[in-house]
Amino acid sequence: MLRVAAAAGHIVVAGLKRGYLMGTMLIWIGRSAGIVGLALFGLAVEARLAGMYWIRGFQVGTVLQAGMACMLVACLGYVAALAETSKR
Repeated sequence: MLRVAAAAGHIVVAGLKRGYLMGTMLIWIGRSAGIVGLALFGLAVEARLAGMYWIRGFQVGTVLQAGMACMLVACLGYVAALAETSKR
């Protein structure tokens, strides 16, 4: 069982290496944002190839840009996780 203690604004989890939780969180943020981004990107491309300009009240270009933004967040999450592991 893991013990969690808070001291001076920092959360310490007994039995885990320092920074482990942050790296894991950044990787999962990257994965989930990448999946959402890929889904939005695919939806926008498929809709545009079908000749549609609107998807449920949003322009296809807006959905495409939202997908690209999510993929950018995914890349930044992975880069931050790599930077976090290089500090150890």
